[in-house]
Amino acid sequence: MTTLLSEQPTSVFDIHRIEKYEEIYKEEDEYRNIDNSNDYFRNNQYYIGLSYYDKQYDNLLLSSSVTNRTFFKYNYSDVVDYLNNYTILFSNRILNPEVMLLQISDDMIYNVVIKTFWIKIIQRHWKHVYRNKKIFINNYDSMVNYIRDREVGKNNTKIPSLIGMLSRYKELKY
Repeated sequence: MTTLLSEQPTSVFDIHRIEKYEEIYKEEDEYRNIDNSNDYFRNNQYYIGLSYYDKQYDNLLLSSSVTNRTFFKYNYSDVVDYLNNYTILFSNRILNPEVMLLQISDDMIYNVVIKTFWIKIIQRHWKHVYRNKKIFINNYDSMVNYIRDREVGKNNTKIPSLIGMLSRYKELKY
C-alpha cells in the first residue's frame, strides 16, 4: 500500500522510496525541458498520470504525469508512489494513474479528459462478446455445418463479433 511522505524519512523503506523518486525523476527529466513546458506538454496528446478536480474551474486538471517509457520501465507501485508524491496539486488520498487526453486552454489551463474509462468499457464489452462467441461455437454442432447452412441461406444467425459491440452508446448525448 502506497502512502504519502509527510515528514522527514525515518526508515530504510522511506529512504529507498526517495531514491526511487530521484531515479524516476532523472528518467523523466531526459524527456522534458523544464525551462520550456511546450517541449513536453502538447495540446490533444495522451499522457499517463493523475488528474485533480478543481472546483474553481469545474474541470479536471493535469496533476502529474510520466512518459510511457517510464511507466513501463518501473514497478507499478513505484510509479504510483512517485506520481502521488510529486504532484503539483495535492490530494489527501492515493490516486491511480489514468490515461488522459490533455487539452490546453487559451489561458494555459491544463485540462484533461480521462480516457481509461472508455478502455474499461471496451474491455468489458469485448469479454462479453468473446464469451458469447465461445458459447455460440460450442453449441453449434460444427462450424462446417454453420458455414454450409449460411451458404445455402438456411441460417441467418450471426457470430458475435467486435463490429457493433459499442453501438448502444451511439445514441448517448453528453
